Amino acid sequence: MKLPASATYRPPRISNRTLRFAWIAWFAHLGWVILSIFVWNRAIVLPFLVFFIIILSEAILSGALRRDLPETEPIPPRDRIDVCLNTVMAVSLLLAAFCFGMLLLNKGGPEQIDGVYYVANKGDIIREISRNHYLFLSFCESLLASAGTLGMHTPLLHRIRNLYRLQNT
Repeated sequence: MKLPASATYRPPRISNRTLRFAWIAWFAHLGWVILSIFVWNRAIVLPFLVFFIIILSEAILSGALRRDLPETEPIPPRDRIDVCLNTVMAVSLLLAAFCFGMLLLNKGGPEQIDGVYYVANKGDIIREISRNHYLFLSFCESLLASAGTLGMHTPLLHRIRNLYRLQNT
């Protein structure tokens, strides 16, 4: 939605607390991704809901969900933190895409029934697999949830940080 020519755009105010909350949540999210690399357990998917709520609250606090945002918003000069955030976002999205592709190629996710490992899709058993293949697919499942949401969380942190930098220049 375009603003009328007579309207002036005022970017949302980002408090220091909101910026700190965004950074703490992002580093916790990064920790979740690293933990999901080493812990291949279905319980690791539980933080997905927590981070979804955090991402949604950050979006509301930062004004990212407002409908009257202009088509072009001023962007502060890029620095090393921007490069790091963009790199983390690209790597996390590539990891999520790789994991999604592995689950897609196997036509399902890992299941363990009575000590036997299977690939299952919507409750239907596709085929029996080895323990190593089961661990790999479990790893892909857990990394898909964590890295995929980090890929969505990082641009939001980037926006909050840019808005905070703009209002303090």
